[in-house]
Amino acid sequence: MRYGYVLSGNPHDAADLAQEALARLGSAWTRVQRRDDPERYVRTTMARLHISWWRRRRRERLVGDVPEHGYADDAFTAVEGDTGLWQALATLPRRQRAVLVLRYYENRTDD
Repeated sequence: MRYGYVLSGNPHDAADLAQEALARLGSAWTRVQRRDDPERYVRTTMARLHISWWRRRRRERLVGDVPEHGYADDAFTAVEGDTGLWQALATLPRRQRAVLVLRYYENRTDD
């Protein structure tokens, strides 16, 4: 669920991503069982599902009237609003950023 939340920024979408990925894991279990890491399969599936859902939502739709205002995605607005965190992360070298993201977003061990 945490990984889905990091991807989508929404707890409801995170639950949907996790549920769909686990359902797909069940149907592909014979292939996944031969590999060492089923969690990696679920994370990859969640990322690909999120991308496909995002693409579907972002498609251009033709309407009769032009809207008065532009479109702003709430998830991007929330992330962009926390500029201090992203500015601090941007000052770090790439590998240190990766360590922080893996440690705190994906709840990995220090090792």
